[in-house]
Amino acid sequence: MEKEIKNEIKNTEIKVLNIVPTPFFADRGCHMRILGEMNALKNYGFENIICTYHNGRDIDGLDIRRIINIPWYKKLEAGPSIHKFYIDILLFFKAAAIFLKERPKIIYGHLHEGAFVGGLVKYIIAFGKVPLVFDVQGSLTAELGTFNWLKSKPLKWFFYNLEKFICKLPDFFICSSVSNGDIIKSKFKIPEDKVRVVIDGVHTDFFNKPISYEFKSSLGIPKDVPIVIFTGALLAAKGIWNLIDAIPKVLAKRNDVYFLIVGYPVEEVQKKIKELGVENNVVLTGMVDYFDLPQYLLISDIAVEPKIDKAGEASGKVINYMGAGLPVVCYDSKNNRKFLADGGIFALDETVESLADKILWAVNNIDKVKELGVKNKKRVEEVFSWNNSIKDTVWAFNMLLKKYNKNI
Repeated sequence: MEKEIKNEIKNTEIKVLNIVPTPFFADRGCHMRILGEMNALKNYGFENIICTYHNGRDIDGLDIRRIINIPWYKKLEAGPSIHKFYIDILLFFKAAAIFLKERPKIIYGHLHEGAFVGGLVKYIIAFGKVPLVFDVQGSLTAELGTFNWLKSKPLKWFFYNLEKFICKLPDFFICSSVSNGDIIKSKFKIPEDKVRVVIDGVHTDFFNKPISYEFKSSLGIPKDVPIVIFTGALLAAKGIWNLIDAIPKVLAKRNDVYFLIVGYPVEEVQKKIKELGVENNVVLTGMVDYFDLPQYLLISDIAVEPKIDKAGEASGKVINYMGAGLPVVCYDSKNNRKFLADGGIFALDETVESLADKILWAVNNIDKVKELGVKNKKRVEEVFSWNNSIKDTVWAFNMLLKKYNKNI
């Protein structure tokens, strides 16, 4: 089936309008997923046009088109903002203009706002004649709840019904995790045949780089100490406070452990680390170029994913950890099990103490957990490479193209 799809599509260039309601590209998980999708879809003959916000940085090889500059909006980190309401209106007009000029065969809306804007383009500009696919990366209401945006019943009611409305617009749903696939099907009553789970992948050569001990030294980390790494947004919704609170518990029993925290924003985390008195064992890098990420992972011994899965959001960082051949300490959730199978080091319950205990166990059993790292790398190469992961998306695109365009 996949060979048929690939050969069929490569005979024709198929334009896809990707609506990305975020400052693409910024160095965080959501953007890494979208970048991976774009590169993998290109291998199957799709021509991707990315319609996105004014801020973010351009990536070689990607056709990125931006809304007009909004000089006062410079936010790159994850999370809601009141400014996004009018910025998404601008995104609609930009997407409409691109659609009229390029006449893409598919609209691919990333995140809920992207699906909403994509729905407006589909029904107002394209008169319903072009398929809309929704790249689902979590629940809108659950995510807003984690950022404390839903403090009243009217707000909860409004955003729940908005999410419900958005889910009526697409022809097909590509879900980034098993959990949000379940939410789409059970909570929003989407038929199973309109949903596929496409787990985040890696391009398997991304981590085939030499380990640089000079780089490790440049970070101020001694040569022969265990390094525990976290990468991603330093936000409560991403579990960062679970990790920060676990650090003194680990250091109380192993004061030689170093924690390498790669991400942003750093201000609140830096303040908390100083309050806890653990700053000598923590290296905060701030924002790091995604393409430099392998060198941080390759000098590390153990990776940690401290997020508790409430919004059905996948943890793309886990795939990167696995691609770098690292053992992973995390909570025992459906998404983490999907990624790691029996190769994870799973905290027994959703507490800081349990997370700290598992980090300590991993540090004290370095040789054993290295075997898990090897196992994880092999699993990524066999199951979660992007060229393999993207096949369900390619199948969905091809099915919709046949449905909407009988001549393809």
